[in-house]
Amino acid sequence: MIKQRLTRIIIVLLAVQVALAAYFYTDHTANQAQAQRAWRIDPDTIETIEVTTSTFEYRFIKQSDRWFTVQNNEQSTTPANTDRVSAILSLLSAPENGGYNSDDVNLDATGLSSPTATVTLGDYRVTFGSATDDQQRRYIRIQDRVYLINELVFPLINTGPAAFNLPQ
Repeated sequence: MIKQRLTRIIIVLLAVQVALAAYFYTDHTANQAQAQRAWRIDPDTIETIEVTTSTFEYRFIKQSDRWFTVQNNEQSTTPANTDRVSAILSLLSAPENGGYNSDDVNLDATGLSSPTATVTLGDYRVTFGSATDDQQRRYIRIQDRVYLINELVFPLINTGPAAFNLPQ
């Protein structure tokens, strides 16, 4: 009888331990996912994107869940390729707690003291610095953080607004 009671207590304690472990693991996983979300901004909430390069100045506006290109503050809009606009929105995927504090980075060496392009996504400004020596990655600055990202977005935005237009 004492053995049965002791066995039951051990089983209950093990069940409590498993439940606590599951709780803390789930909480830790949720916190990690929260930390990985970029700036806690849902890209679907962005309504305007402004792009400035040395050659072009254009913007995108979202109307009825569709993106349109507007060049040089013209009144006319052109339907934009959603996949290409999504590439710009992917800049928000830089983790908020990743990268480097801009005070700890040589902004001249990364090209961020004189940015080659600026993209404004809602209230967030992304500046583009120079590419790495192998031309595979580029320095960007979001708020006070500096990141090194794959060289995918800059060539696209530097091509100009025509690269985003849907074929007619």
